[in-house]
Amino acid sequence: MTPRSYTGWTAHKAVICALVMLGGALGLSPAQALPRDLVNHYTQYRPSEAAMTSITATQFRTCMRGAISTVDYRDCYAAEYARVDVVLNRNYQIQMRRLSPADQSRLRTAQRGWLRTRDIECRDRQASEEGGSLGLLMFDGCALAELQRRTLWLGLLR
Repeated sequence: MTPRSYTGWTAHKAVICALVMLGGALGLSPAQALPRDLVNHYTQYRPSEAAMTSITATQFRTCMRGAISTVDYRDCYAAEYARVDVVLNRNYQIQMRRLSPADQSRLRTAQRGWLRTRDIECRDRQASEEGGSLGLLMFDGCALAELQRRTLWLGLLR
């Protein structure tokens, strides 16, 4: 059965044309569903304070308010990191299902690069505290903020 042999073809063709035109308006070509330079696109992405707040669970804010020791704070960060990581993985899988094999490869490569640079950047922030307990919290806060930012960015690629 060819696409034209069913009655809904005209409506589907109109939807496809509208999506192609919308993609062009967003700077995306029909053959390329992702921005050409994923690393630069992400590097320039700065979510609003409201967006960052929206991805942060109320339980995390409550936990942080009640924390009294480094261990307490780190437990709060760990729980929130685990929660946001689930959302990031869901956004990533959604993207991977909708992309062509070539774009899947590009996104996979960009994601692996992000993991490396995130760890380097957060370790640099930790090192600035010269091994104190504040350094641990600096690393945890950096890793969580970067995870939240990446999660929001992946959600925007839809």
